[in-house]
Amino acid sequence: MNMAFSSRTLYISQEEACLPVWQQLQSNRSLEWNGIEIRDSSTVESMNHMGDVSQDDYFSDESNDSSDEEDGEDLKLRQYQIELSEAAVSGRSCVICAPTGSGKTKVSVNIILKHLNETRGAKVAFFARTVPLAKQQYQTILKHLPRGYNVLLMTGESQDSMSLHKLLPQFDVVVVTPMILVNHLCGERPLLSDGIAVFSLLVFDECHHTREGEAYNNIMYYYLMEKKHGRKMPQVVGLTASIGVEKAQIDEDAKENIMKVCGNLDVDLVAIVKNNIAELQQIVPVPREYDVPLVKNGINETTLKILEIMVELERRAQHYALEGEDAKVSELLSVVPQFKDHPEYCQWTVHLFEAVKLVRVDDSRRETNMAFRNINIISQYLKAYHFALESIQLAQVRDVIRFLERCFKHFENNEERAVQEGRFYQMFEDLKEIVSRQEENVNLNLEILADTLRQHVVRKGNDTRAIVFVRTRMLADALSSWLCRCVEEDLRKLNARKFTSTNAPEELGGMSESQQRTVLDQFHSGQVRVLVATSVGEEGLDIPQCNLVVKYNHTGNEVSKVQTRGRSRAAGGVSILLGLPDILERERMNRIRVQLMEAALSEISEMEIGEFRQKVDQYQAELYMEWEIEELKRQQRRIRIRNVDFEVRCHLCKRVSVHSSKIRTIYEKYRVSIDRDLLDHIKIVPSEETSMDQLLFIGSAKCLGETESGKICNNNIGVVIKHKKCPFITLGIKNIVFYTGNESLTAKQWTKVPFLVEELSQEDLKEYAMEIFPPERE
Repeated sequence: MNMAFSSRTLYISQEEACLPVWQQLQSNRSLEWNGIEIRDSSTVESMNHMGDVSQDDYFSDESNDSSDEEDGEDLKLRQYQIELSEAAVSGRSCVICAPTGSGKTKVSVNIILKHLNETRGAKVAFFARTVPLAKQQYQTILKHLPRGYNVLLMTGESQDSMSLHKLLPQFDVVVVTPMILVNHLCGERPLLSDGIAVFSLLVFDECHHTREGEAYNNIMYYYLMEKKHGRKMPQVVGLTASIGVEKAQIDEDAKENIMKVCGNLDVDLVAIVKNNIAELQQIVPVPREYDVPLVKNGINETTLKILEIMVELERRAQHYALEGEDAKVSELLSVVPQFKDHPEYCQWTVHLFEAVKLVRVDDSRRETNMAFRNINIISQYLKAYHFALESIQLAQVRDVIRFLERCFKHFENNEERAVQEGRFYQMFEDLKEIVSRQEENVNLNLEILADTLRQHVVRKGNDTRAIVFVRTRMLADALSSWLCRCVEEDLRKLNARKFTSTNAPEELGGMSESQQRTVLDQFHSGQVRVLVATSVGEEGLDIPQCNLVVKYNHTGNEVSKVQTRGRSRAAGGVSILLGLPDILERERMNRIRVQLMEAALSEISEMEIGEFRQKVDQYQAELYMEWEIEELKRQQRRIRIRNVDFEVRCHLCKRVSVHSSKIRTIYEKYRVSIDRDLLDHIKIVPSEETSMDQLLFIGSAKCLGETESGKICNNNIGVVIKHKKCPFITLGIKNIVFYTGNESLTAKQWTKVPFLVEELSQEDLKEYAMEIFPPERE
């Protein structure tokens, strides 16, 4: 089978190579012999953990190079910082709300230090939502805490991320991403058996995220449940620049939304600066804000060709729907949104994709199955083309096409793709041919961006920095590429780099955590002077030299408005919105909501403690009632589904499957297949090895289900991990469909799947690793 896969090498030890499960992968050529290298155990172990932090690095007295003195660096708090910390230092739970750049982390370190000094057996947890933020705050805490206190940094990428319960006794302060603690509190037998009450102080950075569906709120769920049972609970301190009022239109609704966050955090008050406002305003620069309108570019040859392709793909999808005869799919294809660059069109492609996944197929009706497979693939093409239309207004065509090339790489790589799939890809090839013949036209919106960077970065010296915020990874990629190859040397010298999230693969514009670290270090040092960032860069990144924030046709809500504005840290900084008319209008509404939020916060900070506590208790009483009802529903659901069989299938070909009896969880979190037969129906593509939750992520699993005679599926059905020296396929929730009885269903998260899955046992592991091939297997 000739497939153009990655040439990366997978390293396994001699001991692992002797296990039958690895031998099967080599024998059936799921993993080519030239894609695997066998080395001695010590070499493989060191390579697997090359990027990990050693346990010695966790201790402040060994990892803080500047702490040769007995005490950490003097905090030297300003008067407004002392004011902000007063309530927390006295032992009260509170939310501290102050502008970005006011030194809230320093305030929290002062609170932590006083707490450690004055509380017997003190144990502090400091939460940061992302790995870069956790590392940044860890360094700040190390810098200021006396050498006698031990500080632990633990994130999902840490080697011992599932061993917090073992390491905790050795440390006074732990700086962690929230899911670390959630993973130790969840399940019938939680790893942290003493619960959250093992800590005496919890500090939440960017605490406005303590809302339903967020990891911070999951932590506080366990907190409030323990509190309900009468346990002595830790003090809680939240840090934020903006709590947010959601969609409030009036003052009362704004206060209610803020009080919900306070109720979730179980705090007694909101602390803001009242007595030292003049000092705060003198110290914390408030960037000037203004808006610049962008222009709607006219339709060019590329845009016309993309629209033509989209119309043709829609027509073909409608034709395939007639063959498939599914009511939901046919209904969606009868109401195609007119404007293909509008958000409604993107939502429609998602609905079409999900509807096709749910269609049950009959293995005996190959033509019908292919019809639905084709619609599935078409929906993916249409979604990508939608983003291209949006981006062409704001970027150079060639950069958008290059990003599309990466998006469609998995379609191109499948040399055994079906005939129709080849035609879909040929349409893209035709588009590339048209673009290659065109001269690069001037994009007026890029000229506006370039002028902005020249005025506020290039002409103000080498110490200046800028962050350009955009909505999509496609645009981040396109803009950073354009700036780096720009004809004008002064813009090229800014050495722009993209900064995107880790929750998307590299080919779709995502970044690894090591790439994020490298780019941030370069931005700090000045080697990179412009970051083109998606929303992942909105919160917490501390770059004092940053004097310009540009929101390039992108605006979020009132919280993100305050956060992005706050990235402009230098004195005389500027925050500029470059936007089309609808974006400018949305920003106008955000400004109104910011004013509403500030007024509500001021009123809440003046509330008597009795009134404040009464509102919090009332809200929590409602929460407890909701949780009790939800728990009853969960218990009833568990009874109904305990013995329900189900099957997981590849959502694209629906031919490769795993029965529920062969699915297990690892750490009650990762759903893996223990079906050795699955290994004969996948191809492993090695990737850059990364460590998370004490698992090693080593590649992706491509489906080898047959679509047409001699043609294969090539859908990415999961990630390959190494656990206890064995390879497992973790099933990707977005790439599979569930069959049970006559029903089929999909889910966006495994936690929403209504089936019970058992934890991997030692017996399961032994049988999976050691089972000898069936005699007929070659």
